[in-house]
Amino acid sequence: MTVRSDFDQFYKLLIKDSIFEKKINPYSGIDSLQKFGTRKYVESGLSAPEQQLYSSFENNPGKALVIGCSSGRECVYLTKKGWKVLGIDYIEDLLKIGRNYAQQLGLNIECQNFDILKVEESSFSGKKFDFIAFTIYTLIYPKKKRQQILRVLRNHLTDKGKIVVICRGRDPEIRIKNRFLKTALKILKPSYEDGDYVRYISILHVFSEDELKEEVGLAGFCAKEFAAGDIYKYALLEKV
Repeated sequence: MTVRSDFDQFYKLLIKDSIFEKKINPYSGIDSLQKFGTRKYVESGLSAPEQQLYSSFENNPGKALVIGCSSGRECVYLTKKGWKVLGIDYIEDLLKIGRNYAQQLGLNIECQNFDILKVEESSFSGKKFDFIAFTIYTLIYPKKKRQQILRVLRNHLTDKGKIVVICRGRDPEIRIKNRFLKTALKILKPSYEDGDYVRYISILHVFSEDELKEEVGLAGFCAKEFAAGDIYKYALLEKV
């Protein structure tokens, strides 16, 4: 990535579109709908790291919450395993696709338009989940917001419930490409923390295992197991 293209990306993100002042949805465009909105994707099942972590509990179905459910890949998989699933996302176009596919497949999946960034203790009033898939954890910004969400989720997780969070792993390519953006973020955004990076037109946090363990620990969780893919790492959390 050249200095010029770095600047163009920075200008679009922070000046022109002002991502810190209003929501910019990088997953609602045509490319994302083509990638995440196909029946092939919805029925593709779990990745190898997900299979590793899900294997310890998936055959004991209960109630599940999928945060960032998109068009319903995880929802479909869990429902077929006997789980009662609630999927939430704020991208209505993808939710509509998910509802249609669930109907075609004859599956009873509840999909709600909800922005997890606006979660409060009353958001899941009266609900307890045996499993929560937090697919967009790495996209939550900043750290205090991730921890606030985890604390709310902890209160709506059964005693033996589990959470799987998906995180971006340490990736030198991201650090190199975003060197200029990282410097700009430090200057212009007081809430910047080491590990925050700009990717396309969104901010994500890149985790090491030790950092994630410490972060979730402060929210009342223990990271029991990790599984790594090519780009993302997955962590299985339990209450402490």
